[in-house]
Amino acid sequence: MGFNSPLAAWLVWWRAGAVARRFTPKISTGSDGHDGAFHLTANTVVDMADHPDGIYQYSSVNISGNVSVTFIPNANNTPVVWLVQGSCVINGIIDGSAWNWTGQQGFGHSGGAGGGAGEYAGGSGGGGLVTAGTGPGAGGANGGNASYGFRAGNGIGGGATGPVYGNVFLLPLLGGSGGGGFAQNGGGGGVAAAGRSS
Repeated sequence: MGFNSPLAAWLVWWRAGAVARRFTPKISTGSDGHDGAFHLTANTVVDMADHPDGIYQYSSVNISGNVSVTFIPNANNTPVVWLVQGSCVINGIIDGSAWNWTGQQGFGHSGGAGGGAGEYAGGSGGGGLVTAGTGPGAGGANGGNASYGFRAGNGIGGGATGPVYGNVFLLPLLGGSGGGGFAQNGGGGGVAAAGRSS
């Protein structure tokens, strides 16, 4: 392809460069990288006790395939926030699931599942000690489903469905509420978000 003038050639080059630049955005997370690099090749449990605000400032993140990262909530029960200066490659799983039920706490009674980091616990079930879940969208006693961002469906035992809170954009970052306890089982703990990325 020929050009009649150096100006025409420069304009075509400039336009091609502008198109290429449009598809390579730079995002500043505000991270200063003081938590260093977070590179994992084996399953890891992160104890959030040393981060009372739940905010981690990594220089880079690389989570290998078939590797799971789980969290022990801090005393403030804050959500997990990762701010990353450089590359962030996640081929594994970041698991924000609720904890298991607390087990038998007396005849016919089980505690509800604890929420994950920044999330709320489910209600207790059975033995006449049926309780609602916890959190702003908690499901009512007798199996009420918890809501978040939109109204959840009806629960199995006639328990009230929790009120709607939060929004589909997840800002501000609020944890999921717990479901209500029912019969012999405690309610499920809330989950704010769990995902898989690569």
